[in-house]
Amino acid sequence: MLFCLNMTCDDLESAVDMCKRTPTVTPNTTTYSTTPKVTTYSNTPKVTTFSTTFNAATNGTTTKSTTTSNCVCEPKPDPEHYIEDACVVLLSFGMWIEVDCNRALPYICYEERFFGQINISDVNTSAGNLSWSEGPGAENISHYRVEVTGDKNQTFNRTELFEYITNLTAGTLYKVQVFPVKCGRDLNPQNISFYTHPSDVQNLIVVSVTNVSANLNWSRPDGNHDFYSVTFINSSKTKEKKCDNEECTITDLIPGTEYVFTVKAVVNKTTEGVPSNVSDYTIPSTVRNLRSADNDSTVIMAFWDPPTGNYSGYRYCLEEVNNSRKCTYCNITSDSSITADNDITNSGNSDTAKFSNTDCKTVDETETFIKQINRSDGSMFCVCVAALTKNNTLSGEMVGIPAYTRPKLVDLTLVPFLKEMQATWEINGNYEKFEVTITSADAKDIQSYNTTNKDYTFNNLKAGVFYTVSVVTLNGKLRSVPANKSDYTRE
Repeated sequence: MLFCLNMTCDDLESAVDMCKRTPTVTPNTTTYSTTPKVTTYSNTPKVTTFSTTFNAATNGTTTKSTTTSNCVCEPKPDPEHYIEDACVVLLSFGMWIEVDCNRALPYICYEERFFGQINISDVNTSAGNLSWSEGPGAENISHYRVEVTGDKNQTFNRTELFEYITNLTAGTLYKVQVFPVKCGRDLNPQNISFYTHPSDVQNLIVVSVTNVSANLNWSRPDGNHDFYSVTFINSSKTKEKKCDNEECTITDLIPGTEYVFTVKAVVNKTTEGVPSNVSDYTIPSTVRNLRSADNDSTVIMAFWDPPTGNYSGYRYCLEEVNNSRKCTYCNITSDSSITADNDITNSGNSDTAKFSNTDCKTVDETETFIKQINRSDGSMFCVCVAALTKNNTLSGEMVGIPAYTRPKLVDLTLVPFLKEMQATWEINGNYEKFEVTITSADAKDIQSYNTTNKDYTFNNLKAGVFYTVSVVTLNGKLRSVPANKSDYTRE
């Protein structure tokens, strides 16, 4: 039968015609022939010989009859096994058989390789929304199997085209595969990988600040991370610094400026975690070119140039001190730590002026000078000035200089004699001593003396000569404006 299936139409018609002819029988003779076989045994001195001869008449000839043709004509099949509408099918192990073409067969699910769309959205630190496109032949897809692989593996069977995945670890990479299950078989999966967002850092604080830097510290977040990103706005530009540990020093800041520092844990270089914020001000810079003006006996004046960076005002402190002290450094302390005799602390080669809050005042940022009146004459003061920020609550470093009030002039009186000139004076102010000088009109006779008294008599003068007497009040290094009077000695 199989031989006939492989014939061409012409060969098949020829074979059918031959099957219709009367079969003929052709004798087929088979002849068997035996050659005489002689076996000789020799043994000296006696020889024995055996001889055998085959007789064709006694052995005979065998004949059988066979019918031969180009096509085999089979008898009519048994009705119980006859297939009227037959189809030839190939079995899984390679054999061909005939089956009824109308017999119901099980449905085989087979599709071309499927590439669908898969998406992950609304990812946070522990969950994400997964969605995917419908598989081919959706009416035969029983469900979708979702496999999540990471530090925690999860498997779901879903009939919908979405799944909200939970119980994930922050800052972790996950691989997701969605298998359409069709007729009990898995189709090729849809794949996606994603990172969960890192958690927010804890206990973020500003440990310390300078006028150009800030030192931050925080606690490690839950989950995983690769590094930390610290962002801030500087000079209207967003700056970012990468930090590997739970502390970070931010530099190149502007003095006296408020900064908001945002710290985020980062994975995969671009996946940022929940931000944590902290704000603080940098310390203002020092004022520049602080100087004292020419003061009179009761007024103190000082000027300065604004500092670099930002500021909201100034604080200045003014305190009367001993004339032998310096005002190199300034320090504001509590009132209880200041005594009347210890308003300046000598530390090595430098002097530090101590002030209480009552000794200090605040001025607006537009003011760059101070003027204090009704101060003691002939006194030394420490003037300290600092820039302020953060609504005048954060002070920069104070800069100090000495400032003085002049001693008061004396009220001078002269009483001339023949060869003498008596000078007396009165003063209502501070003094240590007086410098008295007498000068002749031609300036050839000059005498100068220091005295702690309030009078002095010049002797050995010339009669009838015009003399000028000058008295200067001294208080330490401080000198008053000279008090001058002139008169003639008597003749």
